Amino acid sequence: MDVVLDEKIGEALTDLDGERVRQQETNLGDLTADANLWFAQQSDETVQVSIKNGGGIRGEVDQPEGPISVADTFRLAPFGNFVAVAEDVPGETLRQIIEEGAIRLPASGDGGFVQIAGATVVIDPSFPARVADQNTGEQSAPGERVRSLVLDDGTVVVADGVTQDVTVDVAGLNFSLAGGDAYPAVPYTIVGLSDQQALQRYIEGPLGGVVSASQYPRGGEGRITIVGL
Repeated sequence: MDVVLDEKIGEALTDLDGERVRQQETNLGDLTADANLWFAQQSDETVQVSIKNGGGIRGEVDQPEGPISVADTFRLAPFGNFVAVAEDVPGETLRQIIEEGAIRLPASGDGGFVQIAGATVVIDPSFPARVADQNTGEQSAPGERVRSLVLDDGTVVVADGVTQDVTVDVAGLNFSLAGGDAYPAVPYTIVGLSDQQALQRYIEGPLGGVVSASQYPRGGEGRITIVGL
């Protein structure tokens, strides 16, 4: 077993930032969200966006520049959650998932902060935060901090703080889509791999074993803008 865990699957050409995944976009957040989106689209090509809760990534630990082993992927995605797909999620529900992750900004958030693939989002912490029971997720007031949310396919979900009448096919972890981190819960289908497996296969497959600094700059590539940060 040790031999398998020690097997090198790729190389990071930059440090992968795990320290700030609960408060802002990072290259490690982008990488893991991309891996889940890629894998979900193998099962359902209609999936448009991937959400990855910061708490689903091993926080406060960077993956240093250099070799990436199988063991490293388990360290970065240690919780045994599975990639899942939720179809026809209302735009307002997707917004409130992201709003929940933004409730503590500009301070470091909890595990609910959303890393994202397949979209760009603008969050302004000066607007009211979502208010929800942290045990049940029951919402008493919607958040208004997401001012813009646009999918890479051009679908506008939020414009000038107003949610549009659209639905979105979303990839996420079963934990998240079931209402973990006080997110709004949505019906979902598990599509076969854990997030650790998806991460390993994504590095080995589409990335060809190379996590480059150009594709994954340490501060992210601008998917998430936090006003004032």
